[in-house]
Parts: sequence; C-alpha cells; structure tokens
Amino acid sequence: MSSYGFTLNRDQVINGALRLIGVLAEGETPSATQVSNAAEALNLLVLQWETKGLPLCAISKQVVPLVTNQNKYDFGISNNIKNFEVTNMLMHNKVANSDIIMQTMSRSDYLRLGNKSSNGTPVQYYHELQKDFASVYVYPTPDLTVTQNYEIHIWYQKPFQTMDASTDIPDFPNEFLNALKWNLAVMIAPEYGIIDTKLDRLEKMADKLADDAFDFNVEHTSINFQPDRWGMWPGRH
Repeated sequence: MSSYGFTLNRDQVINGALRLIGVLAEGETPSATQVSNAAEALNLLVLQWETKGLPLCAISKQVVPLVTNQNKYDFGISNNIKNFEVTNMLMHNKVANSDIIMQTMSRSDYLRLGNKSSNGTPVQYYHELQKDFASVYVYPTPDLTVTQNYEIHIWYQKPFQTMDASTDIPDFPNEFLNALKWNLAVMIAPEYGIIDTKLDRLEKMADKLADDAFDFNVEHTSINFQPDRWGMWPGRH
C-alpha cells in the first residue's frame, strides 16, 4: 500500500550519504565517530541552505497585539521565532475585517523620521535583525483607538531547525530528502579521500537535486507584460 507519509530521520540521511561515497556497504552500520562527524556536516548544510532563500514551507504567520504608545515589538527565544526575516506585514482591522498593507523601511529611512513617537495608524515598519532576537519598529506609533481596533499580522521566514538526535526528522518537505542526502555526501566526501572526478559527479547531481527542490517549493504568480509604446522611435527615452 502506498503512503504519503514517507520520510527519513537524521541517521537514515547520514547512512544514505555514506553509502553514496562508498564508505558503507549494504547492511553495514557507521561508527559513532562517522555518525557524529556527518551529523555536524548535515547541520552546517542546513544552516548554509538558508542563504539560498527558504522555501514556502518555512513561511509562518504571527499575530501581534498592539500596545498603546509602543512602537517597538521584540521577538526572541520566548516567541520561538527569533532571528526571522519578514516577508509581509499587515495592519488588520478586527472590527471591519479589513487590512492595510504596511510598507517596509530601511534603517536609514527609519532613523530619518522626525518624531518616531507621533501617534496614528501604523503604515510602515522597520525590521531590525540581531543574532538572538529580532525587533519590529512601526510608524506611526499606535494610540488607544488603534490598539483597540487593530492588530499586526506578520508573515516571516523561520530558520530551519538543526538535527541533534538520531531520530530527528529533517525540517524540510519530503521533496528535499534526496537533495539533503546527496549534498551531505558532497560535504563529507573529502574527509574520506574522495576528490577529483568522483567528487565532480557527486556535486553535479547534488546541485541538480537541490535546485529542483528549491524551484519546486516556491510561490508561483502571474507576470504581466506590457509593450513599450515608444519602442519604435529611435532615441526616444
């Protein structure tokens, strides 16, 4: 019977990578040192993949209650969403069930604001990212009427969770499992003396599988093209 719940745990990914580079034969099990070293490489790979742009599965939503006369909202360990990247923010009107799209600001734009504590309905935000926490500054600062009627809706990209235990499941959709295995094999191959042509073959397959996985898990939207009505006139700008 087929199943939609197929997955691999951390050590199954490690064993698969070790088989790909010929360290494990069929039926063999790795040593504790081999597992420990590969687990370290796997977690480094997970962290590295965050630089590729996280897929849709990593996007979560947080509802943030507004506080009167408060324009800074911190997110840390207690929120379990520290160190996140904001993708969208809305001011949600709880009474009218309507939304106001908030516009992001750079740090320099936020610092140039004259009176950051002036009251009104927040329509802009500045996201400050630190090592162990993140802060969101909203502008204008909400007053009592705003806090009674509005709340902030944040969509953010959370970091992938690393894997510490042998039975931990990778924090990825199943479509990434093959890419994880092959890319882990590439990372640990030099430790076992695998270089040159064989490593090149592993890298090509690993890169293809990673590209396929990340391309599959993105948001697809329509693109509208409009002809340039002035394009027929040379030198027209």
